[in-house]
Amino acid sequence: MAEHNIDAFDDDRAKRRMFQEFEQAIWESNRAAITAATGGISKESVLRVAITVSRLRARYLREVMKLSADTGAEILDPSAVLDLRQMREAYEEALNAFGALRHALERGYIDFAHTKR
Repeated sequence: MAEHNIDAFDDDRAKRRMFQEFEQAIWESNRAAITAATGGISKESVLRVAITVSRLRARYLREVMKLSADTGAEILDPSAVLDLRQMREAYEEALNAFGALRHALERGYIDFAHTKR
């Protein structure tokens, strides 16, 4: 029969406890910082962010389609390409921000504010 090292078991348990304490401290820090920075977040405000992302995506894709239809065999106008890049960057930035918001919601860093109906 294999011998068990009780000290190693205690060390593992102490490490798990330490990491649980880290997780709890990180959770509390995130919750406090996000609440202080954002104030109350409502379900409606989250939906508005999602709608903003969809509008930015639609605007970007509209321009992509417009450029492809307008150019034919011609070379794209550099200013049109720069405009397209700015639209893409705005869309991607908003998408990343929404991802961060969703992550914070999923982790429980944010409580939904009560809204009047």
